Amino acid sequence: MWRPGWPDTRPPEVPPRLARATAARIGKQHVRHLERFQARTVDSAPLERGSVFHSNPLGRTFVALLRRVLWLAVSGVVINGCGGEVQAPVREPDLSVKSDALYSENGVQLWSLTDPVIPVCWLTPGYDVDKQLMKESLARTWEFESQVQFTWTEGCPTTGTAKYVRLELIPSAPPDSGGGMVSVGMAGAFRLPSQGRSGYIDLPGTNFSGRLSRLQYLASHELGHVMGFNHEQHRDDAQSPCSANVNLGQAYTRYDRDSLMQSMNACNSNMSEDLSAFDKVGVASVYGPRRWTDQFGTQGETPGEILRQLADVDGDGDDELIYFHGNGVRVAAANASQRTFQVAQVWLADFGTSAGWSGTLHPRSVGDVNGDGLADIVGFGENGVSLSYSTGFSFTPGAFSFVGFHHASPNWPSALAAPRMLEDVNGDGTDDIIGFNGSGTVVSLSQCTGALCTASTQFAAPVVALAAFGSSVAQGGWDGVRHPRRVADVNGDGKADIVGFSEWGVIVALSTSTATTASFAPPALWVADYGADPSVGSWATADYPRYLGDLNADGRADIIGFGHDYVWVSFSTGTTFLPAQRVLKNFTVTGGSWQAAFPRFIGDVDHDGKVDLVGSRPQGTQVFLGKTFDANALAP
Repeated sequence: MWRPGWPDTRPPEVPPRLARATAARIGKQHVRHLERFQARTVDSAPLERGSVFHSNPLGRTFVALLRRVLWLAVSGVVINGCGGEVQAPVREPDLSVKSDALYSENGVQLWSLTDPVIPVCWLTPGYDVDKQLMKESLARTWEFESQVQFTWTEGCPTTGTAKYVRLELIPSAPPDSGGGMVSVGMAGAFRLPSQGRSGYIDLPGTNFSGRLSRLQYLASHELGHVMGFNHEQHRDDAQSPCSANVNLGQAYTRYDRDSLMQSMNACNSNMSEDLSAFDKVGVASVYGPRRWTDQFGTQGETPGEILRQLADVDGDGDDELIYFHGNGVRVAAANASQRTFQVAQVWLADFGTSAGWSGTLHPRSVGDVNGDGLADIVGFGENGVSLSYSTGFSFTPGAFSFVGFHHASPNWPSALAAPRMLEDVNGDGTDDIIGFNGSGTVVSLSQCTGALCTASTQFAAPVVALAAFGSSVAQGGWDGVRHPRRVADVNGDGKADIVGFSEWGVIVALSTSTATTASFAPPALWVADYGADPSVGSWATADYPRYLGDLNADGRADIIGFGHDYVWVSFSTGTTFLPAQRVLKNFTVTGGSWQAAFPRFIGDVDHDGKVDLVGSRPQGTQVFLGKTFDANALAP
């Protein structure tokens, strides 16, 4: 028996997923936090060139070998010499596509987890072309998938207290494949002038076949060490023949044979800068998904007053970011191939706070109400519903549509207590109005398509479509914060269904609506999870938003929940939701310090049919693309 909205007299709330009554439902209960360790003592002696195990021994001397061994004997720094063990660091061998995932050994210190900026200076003059190629490789890999940003300075200071990652370039004799060795993590690689170099990259010889891709690989691999990621063969779950001496540490993703950070003579010959799927999830989990724009940040905002939504307002198939700010509505188009949003344009000087619209009292929603492929604005104002159609490059002036769903009515006291939204509940290709108040579920069907529609003819009169999901005791006592309600097509029939996150789990009422009638089947429990009660996850505050979106492009909306430690998803089968799975350790309270004041929302910004995660915080707006979702990526 489900009992949404009952008074909570149970023990104090615990963060989602930390109290599990039925662990088998979601897999392992215990999740590991990212650990931040102090690095081992950094020896001030500079790293020496040379290697113990070398894929091309030409030009290497016994003296270089001896100096390397002696340096290791007196130094406690955590380093990675690419191609062998940290006990005997060596040059980078060619790696294959078979490797494992991201992890850091104990003692490695990560960089700042918010706005991580890694300053690199070049100890070696010249080599301008190679330096530019390496910068571009970093921009396509780690910077492209996370918040990490490298800065580059020509020439390193020789005195003073300015710290840099002090990188040396060393030419190789043709046709040498090159290699490298660097200290791992911030404490080891971030150095004063008196501490010598942080590491070096041995440039591939000018006649080496595949020199460009090899150089790109070396740059992204070695700077991956600087970010704090060790060689993957040292993980305790690495599998033969790609395993080596185990060094315990923090695994960010599961074992994966495609990582850029694998370095093992036995099984690899890597000649590519490409990050694996698990690399992308791992770096986004550790350092946060890439910031696509400095726009739409939350600095100076009153939480809840400024609204952000994603919808396709120009008909190009990509969702744009719609921003309801003080003076009106701004729209920013996404450029997924460049991981950016374009500069926002003012589409309408209305629906903002300067026009009397309050985020807490007057919700606004964006959806295609007339079936022309362009998402329109519906505003639930003080005295009724206002409508503004999209032209593809602007919104028409807001026009009054009808009296209903408005704040002046006691039935619609606030955006939280009585949520209102747009979705197509009858499958006719136009979005309808759905609202939840003390009477239950109220629907106003869209009844007009095409250019002849007007605000006054667009919607039918509101009706109570289902006596459930309402705020009154008779309706179950649904609370706006503890029990959010969403509307989306979860069974793939083209009609949007009601999904409520109750005290005890996820309740679904499938749409049975027709062209002229709004109706829903009786509510049923689809999964005992994502509820406010501690026994089903303790999803009880606005810090833990839950949404619906199609994660796998199968036509059925799935659950996306931003929990305490992880983003969790549950796929729809059409009759139930599968057990929850972790897909990202960020956009959460412990992963990036996200909270209710930093809105997280969803949409499809890259037109691949899979929902993407978007979040705004003071510094701007970050995106994690749905094509990167992998329920098997994160470490257990």
